[in-house]
Amino acid sequence: MHTICKSSPAIAGILQPVIDGKRCLHDIVTGEILQLEADIFDFEIVNSHSIIKSGKYLLYEESYEWAIKRAEDALASEFQLFIIDGISSIELKGSGMIQAIHRVLCTAAVAQTKKFLFVVKPKHLNEFSRLILGAIDYKIVNCITEIG
Repeated sequence: MHTICKSSPAIAGILQPVIDGKRCLHDIVTGEILQLEADIFDFEIVNSHSIIKSGKYLLYEESYEWAIKRAEDALASEFQLFIIDGISSIELKGSGMIQAIHRVLCTAAVAQTKKFLFVVKPKHLNEFSRLILGAIDYKIVNCITEIG
């Protein structure tokens, strides 16, 4: 995805790849990557950071703050498509990338020429649609339930 996005400056946003077995956050515009998922066995690191627990995962709150800042910076740039990857129960509970999502939606209401892509797990789609997208028009363009 990075190669495709990097070749088109009209694409901005945050991807959530898994690198070396750990979830990361990837700024499409700058190419920067920051580890999101903490190592549950590294107690010194876990105890020295603000951590969000989501199921079996421990996630760095600072990484989300970094991604939100990058998303805000990207929203001020010239883009045609803005992507936020990895909408999950964390966002539906009010943490994670929810602040960036709200800013994106505010931008969408003002700038009707932009397109937005939110990558949402099928099990969260109804709740995301109701809670987050209820105020704007949207459509589901593709729903992949299984890869492989």
